[in-house]
Amino acid sequence: MAVPAAMERMHRWWGESFSEALTGTSGAVVPMGLNEHGWMAKLGARVSFVALEYGAYSQDAGRQALREDHWLHAQCRLDWNAPQTQRIKQQLRRHFYPDTDEWREAVLFRSRQMIRQALLGLANG
Repeated sequence: MAVPAAMERMHRWWGESFSEALTGTSGAVVPMGLNEHGWMAKLGARVSFVALEYGAYSQDAGRQALREDHWLHAQCRLDWNAPQTQRIKQQLRRHFYPDTDEWREAVLFRSRQMIRQALLGLANG
C-alpha cells in the first residue's frame, strides 16, 4: 500500500495523469505481494513506485486475451504451432503492444513527457 506522502508527491508531479488502483482511479488491479511493498515499508515516503501504462484497447478485451492465454497454458501440452495457440498469442500481443507506428510514437512521446515531469519534480524537491 502506498505511503500517503508518496501519493501526494506523485499527484504533484503528474497531476491528473496519476491514478492508483487502491483508490479506484486506475483500471489496474490492486497489486499484491510486490517487491515495492517491502521497500516502502523500509524507506517509507522517500520512495515512489510508478508504472507507466499505455492502454490501447478496452479492459474487457485485455481480460479476455489474458483469460485465453491462461487457459492455453493450463493445458497439459502446449503446441506452439497450433492455429489456436497462434491466434491467442497474437491477440495477447496485439492488445499489449499494438503493431502501429502511431501507437509506438505516442508511447515514446508520453514516456518522455512523464520522465521530464519526474525530473522537474526531483529538481523542485
